[in-house]
Amino acid sequence: LMGVFRVGFFTILAHLSRTRLRCAEQGRRFLIQYQHQIRLAMASVSAVPAGQLACQTNSYLRELTATVLSCVEAEAPPPAKKDKKKSKKNPDGGDLQAEPGSRWVVQLSDTVLFPEGGGQPPDHGTVGGVKCVDVQVVEGFACHTLTAPVEVGQTVTVTVDWQRRWDHMQQHTGQHLITATAVGLFGFPTVAWHLGPTSSSTLDLDTAGEPFTDSMLAELEATVNERVRHGHAISPKWIAPKDPEMATIRRNKDLPDDVVGDVRVLTIDGIDKNLCCGTHVMSTSHLSAVKLLRAEKVKKVVRLHFCVGDRLLALADDMFTRQLALTAALAVAPERHLEQVTELSRKVKETDKKSTALGRELAEATAVRLSADAAQGQRVVSAHREAGDMEWMVATASAAGQLANDAILFLTCGVDGSGMFMLAGPPDTVKALGPKVAEVLEGRGGGKGRFQGKVASVSKHPEALEMLKGAIDST
Repeated sequence: LMGVFRVGFFTILAHLSRTRLRCAEQGRRFLIQYQHQIRLAMASVSAVPAGQLACQTNSYLRELTATVLSCVEAEAPPPAKKDKKKSKKNPDGGDLQAEPGSRWVVQLSDTVLFPEGGGQPPDHGTVGGVKCVDVQVVEGFACHTLTAPVEVGQTVTVTVDWQRRWDHMQQHTGQHLITATAVGLFGFPTVAWHLGPTSSSTLDLDTAGEPFTDSMLAELEATVNERVRHGHAISPKWIAPKDPEMATIRRNKDLPDDVVGDVRVLTIDGIDKNLCCGTHVMSTSHLSAVKLLRAEKVKKVVRLHFCVGDRLLALADDMFTRQLALTAALAVAPERHLEQVTELSRKVKETDKKSTALGRELAEATAVRLSADAAQGQRVVSAHREAGDMEWMVATASAAGQLANDAILFLTCGVDGSGMFMLAGPPDTVKALGPKVAEVLEGRGGGKGRFQGKVASVSKHPEALEMLKGAIDST
């Protein structure tokens, strides 16, 4: 085996030497890739395979000592981009995008850090004191992504971020229990699930088009929590794929053809057997409680939002804190919050309606005054309103229409610093003078027929007005 590795290694190096002559940077990436594959192949001889890792045999194990089998520098991740749109991807996976800098992919003889799989995000923790930000299965073995290198051959302490792990154990086991109970009560299988980074997680039930009522949701929650209180034992075991026991195991899909060796089965005593690689609590009582927050129809499935254990306590704490704040702000008891908010909302809508009507009247009155000024021969007419907005300027310009003597209409709104402006009148004149007004007011704008925009110095309205008058008088 070592002879094959040596021949392959030198063949690859020879190929890379020729590649470097053509493109040094491309050759460097190839070298890293091939070295990584060879080291992983050699290291895998003594590494525990995924599915039988220490974290999968004892999910309560928080640290262990392991040997570093390989350490290869990986390509640094790109810096995180600010995106105003909400991502649909699970933000609780490996946070490679969150921390820029070099990365090292490390393989260990064994690990307490769970590699992402089965819908469960990867563990975080440390390897020899170095931060581990991601763990993934590569060719059947756990590969850890570290923020700094560790020495190959040395013995290191591997420690898991227990708070994160415990949360994932509770949510994942809660999903298994809800899924098994839904199958038992209604015959509805789970076709997908998502472990949310905070607050709630979700699972999708295939109801085959049947309605999922509020009473069914209540029955499901009650049965699940009864099983939590009972304290059913939960444990993993490994069986051969062709073992007759496989026929008793709940699963949505057949095993892939390339599965080698025993498969991991999670058993909830007296309730469920299911293929799973994830970490779980040892008793349903360790879930404390399960809350089914709501159910919604999403395409052809019913999506359940749920919260388990410590997350449920945190959610209750957040909700009670908000309730106290609302009670103080609304000056009514919690049971009257909705009534009070509904009444306040009604009053706000009435006030907005009256304000809009008054604003329209004000715009019309302003337009009448400015039209009169234009009729008396003023070439530039203007108005400024501190409490105004774009809606007021548009309404004023529309009400004024085409002014007498081809006068220019100049409107601004805002206080002291930032604000908005509008210029209306003959198109050619507006097109020529609009950018100059924006420059005086330290802003920018555009438009056809009317030139409008945002500015940083609306207080310079008088200077802009004088500039306009001078420009018009010179024509």
